Amino acid sequence: MAGRAGRPGLDPYGEAVLIAKGEEDRQELLARYLLAPPERIVSQLQQSGNLPAYLLGTIVAGYASTPQQVTEFFSHTLLAHQFGLERLRELLGEALQFLLAEELVRSWGGGLHPTPFGELVAKLYIHPLSGVVLREGLHRAAGRAPGELALLHLLAHTPDMEGLRLWQAEAGELAQLARESEFLLPVPGPQEPGYREFLEEVKVSLALRAWINEASEAELEEEFGLGPGDTYRLREEAAWLAYAADKLAGLFGLEVMGLRGLRARLRYGVREELLGLVKLSGVGRVRARVLFEAGFRGPEEIARKKPASLARLPHFGPALAKQVWEEARRLSQLAGEPG
Repeated sequence: MAGRAGRPGLDPYGEAVLIAKGEEDRQELLARYLLAPPERIVSQLQQSGNLPAYLLGTIVAGYASTPQQVTEFFSHTLLAHQFGLERLRELLGEALQFLLAEELVRSWGGGLHPTPFGELVAKLYIHPLSGVVLREGLHRAAGRAPGELALLHLLAHTPDMEGLRLWQAEAGELAQLARESEFLLPVPGPQEPGYREFLEEVKVSLALRAWINEASEAELEEEFGLGPGDTYRLREEAAWLAYAADKLAGLFGLEVMGLRGLRARLRYGVREELLGLVKLSGVGRVRARVLFEAGFRGPEEIARKKPASLARLPHFGPALAKQVWEEARRLSQLAGEPG
Protein backbone atom coordinates (compact mmCIF):
# COMPACT_ATOMS: atom_id res chain seq x y z
CA MET A 1 0.00 0.00 0.00
CA ALA A 2 2.80 2.41 0.91
CA GLY A 3 5.00 1.33 -1.96
CA ARG A 4 8.67 2.08 -1.56
CA ALA A 5 8.81 4.82 1.06
CA GLY A 6 12.02 6.82 0.91
CA ARG A 7 14.35 7.51 -1.98
CA PRO A 8 17.12 4.92 -2.48
CA GLY A 9 20.52 6.42 -1.75
CA LEU A 10 19.01 9.67 -0.49
CA ASP A 11 16.83 8.90 2.54
CA PRO A 12 17.98 6.77 5.51
CA TYR A 13 14.38 5.59 5.97
CA GLY A 14 10.92 6.16 4.60
CA GLU A 15 7.63 7.04 6.25
CA ALA A 16 4.07 6.08 5.38
CA VAL A 17 0.97 7.38 7.15
CA LEU A 18 -2.34 5.57 7.50
CA ILE A 19 -5.27 7.90 8.18
CA ALA A 20 -8.30 6.30 9.84
CA LYS A 21 -11.80 7.78 9.80
CA GLY A 22 -12.57 6.50 13.28
CA GLU A 23 -11.69 3.97 15.96
CA GLU A 24 -13.30 1.07 14.10
CA ASP A 25 -11.44 1.98 10.93
CA ARG A 26 -8.24 2.36 12.95
CA GLN A 27 -8.47 -1.18 14.29
CA GLU A 28 -9.14 -2.58 10.81
CA LEU A 29 -6.16 -0.75 9.30
CA LEU A 30 -3.95 -1.82 12.18
CA ALA A 31 -4.91 -5.47 11.75
CA ARG A 32 -4.65 -5.42 7.97
CA TYR A 33 -1.47 -3.46 7.36
CA LEU A 34 0.64 -3.58 10.51
CA LEU A 35 -0.17 -6.80 12.36
CA ALA A 36 -1.05 -9.11 9.46
CA PRO A 37 1.46 -11.70 8.21
CA PRO A 38 3.31 -10.97 4.94
CA GLU A 39 1.29 -11.59 1.81
CA ARG A 40 2.15 -14.62 -0.29
CA ILE A 41 4.69 -13.93 -3.02
CA VAL A 42 3.84 -15.34 -6.45
CA SER A 43 6.47 -15.74 -9.16
CA GLN A 44 6.24 -13.01 -11.78
CA LEU A 45 7.43 -15.52 -14.37
CA GLN A 46 4.00 -17.13 -14.37
CA GLN A 47 2.33 -13.86 -15.34
CA SER A 48 1.08 -13.92 -18.93
CA GLY A 49 3.80 -13.09 -21.40
CA ASN A 50 6.70 -12.69 -18.98
CA LEU A 51 8.45 -16.01 -19.53
CA PRO A 52 9.37 -15.55 -23.23
CA ALA A 53 11.21 -12.34 -22.38
CA TYR A 54 13.28 -13.98 -19.64
CA LEU A 55 13.88 -17.07 -21.75
CA LEU A 56 15.15 -14.98 -24.66
CA GLY A 57 17.42 -13.03 -22.32
CA THR A 58 18.78 -16.27 -20.87
CA ILE A 59 19.64 -17.63 -24.32
CA VAL A 60 21.14 -14.35 -25.57
CA ALA A 61 23.28 -14.00 -22.42
CA GLY A 62 24.59 -17.53 -22.90
CA TYR A 63 23.28 -18.92 -19.60
CA ALA A 64 21.60 -21.78 -21.47
CA SER A 65 22.03 -23.03 -25.02
CA THR A 66 20.07 -26.31 -25.04
CA PRO A 67 16.54 -27.21 -23.90
CA GLN A 68 18.04 -29.24 -21.06
CA GLN A 69 20.16 -26.30 -19.90
CA VAL A 70 17.11 -24.04 -20.08
CA THR A 71 15.15 -26.36 -17.79
CA GLU A 72 18.10 -26.65 -15.42
CA PHE A 73 18.52 -22.86 -15.29
CA PHE A 74 14.86 -22.13 -14.56
CA SER A 75 14.57 -25.04 -12.09
CA HIS A 76 16.21 -22.75 -9.53
CA THR A 77 13.50 -20.09 -9.80
CA LEU A 78 10.51 -19.39 -7.60
CA LEU A 79 8.32 -20.44 -10.53
CA ALA A 80 9.71 -23.99 -10.36
CA HIS A 81 9.37 -24.07 -6.58
CA GLN A 82 5.72 -23.02 -6.68
CA PHE A 83 4.49 -24.92 -9.75
CA GLY A 84 6.81 -27.92 -9.97
CA LEU A 85 9.13 -29.15 -12.70
CA GLU A 86 6.42 -30.68 -14.89
CA ARG A 87 4.48 -27.43 -15.14
CA LEU A 88 7.75 -25.54 -15.58
CA ARG A 89 8.64 -27.67 -18.61
CA GLU A 90 5.20 -27.01 -20.12
CA LEU A 91 5.53 -23.25 -19.69
CA LEU A 92 9.09 -23.21 -21.02
CA GLY A 93 8.00 -25.31 -24.00
CA GLU A 94 5.25 -22.82 -24.86
CA ALA A 95 7.62 -19.87 -24.50
CA LEU A 96 10.29 -21.55 -26.62
CA GLN A 97 7.77 -22.40 -29.35
CA PHE A 98 6.83 -18.72 -29.54
CA LEU A 99 10.48 -17.63 -29.82
CA LEU A 100 11.15 -20.23 -32.52
CA ALA A 101 7.98 -19.46 -34.49
CA GLU A 102 8.75 -15.73 -34.54
CA GLU A 103 12.39 -16.34 -35.48
CA LEU A 104 13.81 -14.77 -32.35
CA VAL A 105 15.66 -18.04 -31.68
CA ARG A 106 16.81 -20.85 -33.99
CA SER A 107 17.36 -24.50 -33.13
CA TRP A 108 20.16 -26.31 -34.93
CA GLY A 109 22.93 -28.73 -34.04
CA GLY A 110 21.09 -29.65 -30.86
CA GLY A 111 21.41 -26.12 -29.51
CA LEU A 112 19.39 -22.91 -29.19
CA HIS A 113 20.85 -19.81 -30.83
CA PRO A 114 19.50 -16.24 -30.89
CA THR A 115 18.89 -14.75 -34.32
CA PRO A 116 20.08 -11.20 -35.04
CA PHE A 117 16.45 -10.17 -34.50
CA GLY A 118 16.24 -11.92 -31.14
CA GLU A 119 19.60 -10.57 -30.02
CA LEU A 120 18.62 -7.00 -30.86
CA VAL A 121 15.24 -7.35 -29.12
CA ALA A 122 16.99 -8.57 -25.96
CA LYS A 123 19.57 -5.77 -26.08
CA LEU A 124 16.82 -3.18 -26.53
CA TYR A 125 15.12 -4.44 -23.35
CA ILE A 126 11.76 -4.73 -25.05
CA HIS A 127 9.33 -7.62 -24.77
CA PRO A 128 9.70 -10.21 -27.55
CA LEU A 129 6.07 -9.62 -28.53
CA SER A 130 6.83 -5.90 -28.83
CA GLY A 131 9.60 -6.79 -31.25
CA VAL A 132 7.21 -8.94 -33.28
CA VAL A 133 4.56 -6.19 -33.37
CA LEU A 134 7.10 -3.57 -34.43
CA ARG A 135 8.53 -5.87 -37.10
CA GLU A 136 5.09 -6.41 -38.64
CA GLY A 137 4.21 -2.73 -38.58
CA LEU A 138 7.56 -1.63 -39.98
CA HIS A 139 7.29 -4.02 -42.91
CA ARG A 140 3.81 -2.63 -43.64
CA ALA A 141 5.15 0.94 -43.41
CA ALA A 142 8.25 0.40 -45.56
CA GLY A 143 8.37 2.65 -48.60
CA ARG A 144 5.31 4.57 -47.42
CA ALA A 145 4.77 7.78 -45.52
CA PRO A 146 2.59 6.65 -42.60
CA GLY A 147 0.93 9.40 -40.63
CA GLU A 148 1.85 10.32 -37.09
CA LEU A 149 -1.19 8.53 -35.70
CA ALA A 150 -0.32 5.29 -37.50
CA LEU A 151 3.26 5.27 -36.19
CA LEU A 152 2.19 6.17 -32.67
CA HIS A 153 -0.49 3.49 -32.67
CA LEU A 154 2.14 0.94 -33.67
CA LEU A 155 4.05 1.87 -30.49
CA ALA A 156 0.87 1.91 -28.40
CA HIS A 157 -0.04 -1.62 -29.53
CA THR A 158 3.06 -3.17 -27.96
CA PRO A 159 2.88 -4.79 -24.50
CA ASP A 160 5.67 -2.45 -23.32
CA MET A 161 3.33 0.52 -23.64
CA GLU A 162 0.81 1.07 -20.85
CA GLY A 163 -2.64 2.14 -21.89
CA LEU A 164 -5.05 4.83 -20.76
CA ARG A 165 -8.44 4.21 -19.24
CA LEU A 166 -11.24 4.50 -21.77
CA TRP A 167 -14.33 6.30 -20.49
CA GLN A 168 -17.64 5.28 -22.01
CA ALA A 169 -18.33 8.85 -23.12
CA GLU A 170 -15.15 8.79 -25.22
CA ALA A 171 -15.81 5.52 -27.03
CA GLY A 172 -18.08 6.87 -29.76
CA GLU A 173 -15.79 9.74 -30.72
CA LEU A 174 -12.71 7.51 -30.72
CA ALA A 175 -14.50 4.89 -32.82
CA GLN A 176 -15.47 7.55 -35.37
CA LEU A 177 -11.90 8.85 -35.54
CA ALA A 178 -10.59 5.30 -35.93
CA ARG A 179 -12.90 4.72 -38.90
CA GLU A 180 -11.51 7.82 -40.59
CA SER A 181 -7.84 7.00 -39.93
CA GLU A 182 -5.29 4.61 -41.39
CA PHE A 183 -3.27 2.24 -39.21
CA LEU A 184 -0.33 -0.05 -39.84
CA LEU A 185 -1.87 -3.02 -38.05
CA PRO A 186 -5.19 -4.81 -38.61
CA VAL A 187 -8.11 -3.10 -36.87
CA PRO A 188 -10.67 -5.30 -35.08
CA GLY A 189 -14.35 -4.76 -35.76
CA PRO A 190 -16.60 -3.19 -33.11
CA GLN A 191 -18.03 -6.60 -32.17
CA GLU A 192 -14.71 -8.45 -32.23
CA PRO A 193 -12.51 -9.25 -29.23
CA GLY A 194 -9.89 -6.61 -28.54
CA TYR A 195 -11.88 -3.67 -29.91
CA ARG A 196 -12.03 -1.84 -26.59
CA GLU A 197 -8.29 -2.33 -26.14
CA PHE A 198 -7.82 -0.94 -29.66
CA LEU A 199 -9.75 2.21 -28.71
CA GLU A 200 -7.58 2.57 -25.60
CA GLU A 201 -4.52 2.39 -27.87
CA VAL A 202 -6.04 5.06 -30.12
CA LYS A 203 -6.49 7.29 -27.08
CA VAL A 204 -2.82 6.83 -26.16
CA SER A 205 -1.85 7.62 -29.76
CA LEU A 206 -3.93 10.80 -29.80
CA ALA A 207 -2.40 11.97 -26.52
CA LEU A 208 1.10 11.36 -27.86
CA ARG A 209 0.24 13.10 -31.14
CA ALA A 210 -0.95 16.13 -29.22
CA TRP A 211 2.29 16.08 -27.19
CA ILE A 212 4.60 16.02 -30.23
CA ASN A 213 2.55 18.83 -31.76
CA GLU A 214 3.36 20.98 -28.73
CA ALA A 215 0.16 20.73 -26.70
CA SER A 216 0.76 22.02 -23.18
CA GLU A 217 0.51 19.81 -20.13
CA ALA A 218 -2.62 21.72 -19.13
CA GLU A 219 -4.20 20.92 -22.51
CA LEU A 220 -3.25 17.25 -22.19
CA GLU A 221 -4.84 17.11 -18.75
CA GLU A 222 -8.03 18.78 -19.95
CA GLU A 223 -8.44 16.67 -23.10
CA PHE A 224 -7.08 13.29 -21.99
CA GLY A 225 -7.06 13.44 -18.19
CA LEU A 226 -3.26 13.17 -18.09
CA GLY A 227 -1.36 14.48 -15.10
CA PRO A 228 2.31 15.51 -15.49
CA GLY A 229 3.43 12.10 -14.23
CA ASP A 230 1.21 10.30 -16.76
CA THR A 231 2.56 12.43 -19.60
CA TYR A 232 6.14 11.75 -18.54
CA ARG A 233 5.52 8.00 -18.37
CA LEU A 234 3.84 7.84 -21.76
CA ARG A 235 6.42 9.93 -23.56
CA GLU A 236 9.38 8.03 -22.05
CA GLU A 237 7.89 4.65 -22.93
CA ALA A 238 6.99 5.79 -26.43
CA ALA A 239 10.38 7.44 -27.03
CA TRP A 240 12.22 4.23 -26.17
CA LEU A 241 9.92 2.17 -28.36
CA ALA A 242 10.45 4.63 -31.22
CA TYR A 243 14.20 4.18 -30.75
CA ALA A 244 13.73 0.40 -30.77
CA ALA A 245 11.60 0.62 -33.92
CA ASP A 246 14.30 2.66 -35.66
CA LYS A 247 16.97 0.09 -34.74
CA LEU A 248 14.78 -2.77 -35.94
CA ALA A 249 14.07 -0.94 -39.19
CA GLY A 250 17.82 -0.69 -39.69
CA LEU A 251 18.25 -4.40 -39.00
CA PHE A 252 15.66 -5.31 -41.64
CA GLY A 253 16.86 -2.67 -44.12
CA LEU A 254 13.55 -0.80 -44.03
CA GLU A 255 13.11 2.92 -44.66
CA VAL A 256 10.09 4.38 -42.86
CA MET A 257 9.46 8.09 -43.31
CA GLY A 258 8.97 10.02 -40.08
CA LEU A 259 10.45 7.33 -37.85
CA ARG A 260 14.01 8.63 -37.46
CA GLY A 261 13.06 11.87 -35.67
CA LEU A 262 10.11 10.45 -33.74
CA ARG A 263 12.13 9.55 -30.65
CA ALA A 264 13.40 13.11 -30.21
CA ARG A 265 9.95 14.55 -30.89
CA LEU A 266 8.47 12.32 -28.20
CA ARG A 267 11.23 13.19 -25.77
CA TYR A 268 10.91 16.95 -26.18
CA GLY A 269 7.30 17.29 -27.29
CA VAL A 270 7.99 19.32 -30.44
CA ARG A 271 7.18 19.42 -34.11
CA GLU A 272 9.87 18.24 -36.50
CA GLU A 273 10.88 21.81 -37.37
CA LEU A 274 12.24 22.34 -33.84
CA LEU A 275 14.51 19.29 -33.66
CA GLY A 276 17.60 21.29 -34.57
CA LEU A 277 16.96 23.69 -31.69
CA VAL A 278 16.00 21.44 -28.79
CA LYS A 279 19.38 19.69 -28.95
CA LEU A 280 20.90 22.84 -27.44
CA SER A 281 21.36 22.72 -23.66
CA GLY A 282 18.83 24.86 -21.84
CA VAL A 283 16.50 24.99 -24.84
CA GLY A 284 13.29 23.06 -24.32
CA ARG A 285 10.07 23.11 -26.29
CA VAL A 286 9.05 26.63 -25.19
CA ARG A 287 12.39 28.34 -25.88
CA ALA A 288 12.81 26.39 -29.12
CA ARG A 289 9.48 27.76 -30.36
CA VAL A 290 10.55 31.28 -29.35
CA LEU A 291 13.79 30.89 -31.31
CA PHE A 292 11.97 29.49 -34.34
CA GLU A 293 9.47 32.33 -34.40
CA ALA A 294 12.41 34.76 -34.22
CA GLY A 295 13.84 33.24 -37.40
CA PHE A 296 16.34 30.74 -35.98
CA ARG A 297 16.15 27.27 -37.53
CA GLY A 298 19.23 25.64 -36.01
CA PRO A 299 22.60 26.22 -34.33
CA GLU A 300 24.10 27.73 -37.51
CA GLU A 301 21.72 30.72 -37.53
CA ILE A 302 22.24 31.28 -33.81
CA ALA A 303 26.03 31.17 -34.16
CA ARG A 304 25.93 33.95 -36.77
CA LYS A 305 24.22 36.34 -34.36
CA LYS A 306 25.44 38.03 -31.19
CA PRO A 307 24.40 36.76 -27.73
CA ALA A 308 22.67 40.08 -27.11
CA SER A 309 20.15 39.32 -29.86
CA LEU A 310 19.16 36.13 -28.02
CA ALA A 311 19.02 37.83 -24.62
CA ARG A 312 16.21 40.11 -25.86
CA LEU A 313 13.93 37.17 -26.61
CA PRO A 314 11.23 35.99 -24.15
CA HIS A 315 12.39 33.29 -21.70
CA PHE A 316 16.04 34.19 -22.32
CA GLY A 317 18.47 36.25 -20.26
CA PRO A 318 22.09 37.33 -20.75
CA ALA A 319 23.61 34.27 -19.07
CA LEU A 320 21.46 31.70 -20.87
CA ALA A 321 21.80 33.55 -24.17
CA LYS A 322 25.59 33.40 -23.94
CA GLN A 323 25.50 29.70 -23.01
CA VAL A 324 23.22 28.84 -25.94
CA TRP A 325 25.26 30.96 -28.36
CA GLU A 326 28.54 29.33 -27.31
CA GLU A 327 27.09 25.84 -27.74
CA ALA A 328 25.61 26.80 -31.10
CA ARG A 329 29.05 28.00 -32.23
CA ARG A 330 30.64 24.77 -31.12
CA LEU A 331 28.04 22.63 -32.90
CA SER A 332 28.35 24.73 -36.05
CA GLN A 333 32.13 24.29 -36.09
CA LEU A 334 31.76 20.54 -35.61
CA ALA A 335 29.42 20.48 -38.58
CA GLY A 336 31.98 22.33 -40.68
CA GLU A 337 30.16 25.64 -40.61
CA PRO A 338 31.96 28.94 -39.90
CA GLY A 339 31.57 29.98 -36.29
